[in-house]
Amino acid sequence: MRSTLLITALVSSSLIVACGSKDKPTDKKDAAVVVPQVAPITQPPSGVDAVKRMGFVYGDGWPAYDKAVAAKGKGDVAAARTQLEASIAKDPDHLDAHYLYAKLLAGAGEHAAAVDHLVIALAADYFRYGPMLAADLDMKDFLATPHGQAVTALAQKIQADYKKRVATGVWLVARRSPFKWPKDLGAQGATTRGELYAYDRETKRYLRLSHTDHKVAGFIRAPGGGLNVLQGCDGAELLWLLTAAFVVAPLPWLWRLGGWLAGLLLVWLLNVGRIASLFFAWRADPQWFDWLHNYIGPLLLIALLALYVHWVMQRAPQPDVDAQLGYK
Repeated sequence: MRSTLLITALVSSSLIVACGSKDKPTDKKDAAVVVPQVAPITQPPSGVDAVKRMGFVYGDGWPAYDKAVAAKGKGDVAAARTQLEASIAKDPDHLDAHYLYAKLLAGAGEHAAAVDHLVIALAADYFRYGPMLAADLDMKDFLATPHGQAVTALAQKIQADYKKRVATGVWLVARRSPFKWPKDLGAQGATTRGELYAYDRETKRYLRLSHTDHKVAGFIRAPGGGLNVLQGCDGAELLWLLTAAFVVAPLPWLWRLGGWLAGLLLVWLLNVGRIASLFFAWRADPQWFDWLHNYIGPLLLIALLALYVHWVMQRAPQPDVDAQLGYK
């Protein structure tokens, strides 16, 4: 009886020890697979409520943003963060500042804070910051984290929402600010201050489609792809050539004025024809686009304009040898 009790006690003790030895690796395994919880990210409305918000590159926050970019280039992350915080405080719509600040926060391991600024940029201008984020090597490690994966999932939802609203929206060229006269005299650079947007009638918001540094002057929308007309493709050069030709041409003033006015219509028709030919060339064979845009088109337009001026001069009264008699 005693031997039976002794054996039973020994077996029980061995089972207790064995069970205790199995608890330790289980605890370690459980601790290794603990994943930080990421709060659900609320999807903000796509686009902006006013096009003027896209003028942040010239707003109150740009001086601090430029200083932040310079500081980051020198490796001074602390100074860059300080300047970015100042830039966002002065202009909460400065999307470039939000994106750069998110990069610095992600690099410092402050992933939750980085998410907030990334979401602002992605929702306001997805076609700029969506591809930028996906191709940004500095954000590769962040995108592999739970916070980064949540941002990627949200970016896909924003992209789908953009595509849906762009397809049903009203396309238009909108300008970030009205025209302003230059402060100083002389030749100066200028832009149309316009970009292509889709206006969503449901949310009454603007979704930016083009990124040309505010140089869009017009567009052609068509199934399968359209064409943006940028500053410099609006026929302004032809207009100046036409004006210069009739200013110096030896013609009576009535012929100068009439030739110039008729030439305005010709310039408009030639430029419309040029844009239409570029559009169909792009649709048929994109390789022809650069040739027509950069070489064939400009030379052909100048030649046709020169022929028109020559035609007017041939039909206008020629000045008499005796200046006192005036024109014949």
